[in-house]
Amino acid sequence: MTGEGWTPRGTVHLSARYGSGDPALGRDLIADQDGRIRFESAVPDEEARTYEIFATAEDLTRRGAGAPAEQRVATTEFKLTWWGPFYRPWNTRSGAAIGRPGRRRTLEASGYLDGRLTNVLYAHYVHLATERHTTVRVGRLRGSCGGLRVRFKEFDFRPVRRGTYTVRFDTSPFFSDNVYDSPGYRRVKVRKRVD
Repeated sequence: MTGEGWTPRGTVHLSARYGSGDPALGRDLIADQDGRIRFESAVPDEEARTYEIFATAEDLTRRGAGAPAEQRVATTEFKLTWWGPFYRPWNTRSGAAIGRPGRRRTLEASGYLDGRLTNVLYAHYVHLATERHTTVRVGRLRGSCGGLRVRFKEFDFRPVRRGTYTVRFDTSPFFSDNVYDSPGYRRVKVRKRVD
């Protein structure tokens, strides 16, 4: 977050709350000699979801001088969207996840913003030993933050070779080296071949 027009080298109080009303941030910043502020923060490392953030910055020097709110307070709101898929059976702390071809569970995805190639999410399966790949349509993305919640069928193709796969999710129906830059799961192990 950046801002300008504050008292040079003055204190600016930055606060924010989530759309739920819970506090998200509260801290004082010192403006530079040109009256600019800058704040950087990591995003929450949680399940796939979108947060609404309402932020307020107040120039404490101007408040002390009795300036009206329109001369000392600025507000903004924005959405913070977690980018990628969240599929609980494959979320492991260490080691490969276990893939079960045909199993259906809920998959959530978000952050596939407008302006990408399509508004459809695809899963690209790459068998790591043979480098063979298969692409499967997962579902249609919705809303300005490109979200999806769908019953996801694991390995929705045949045959499924046994071994370890990487599964990447993106909006391209075509497999390419760029797929490896997409979020997904690095190691999903299938123990038995399925024809």
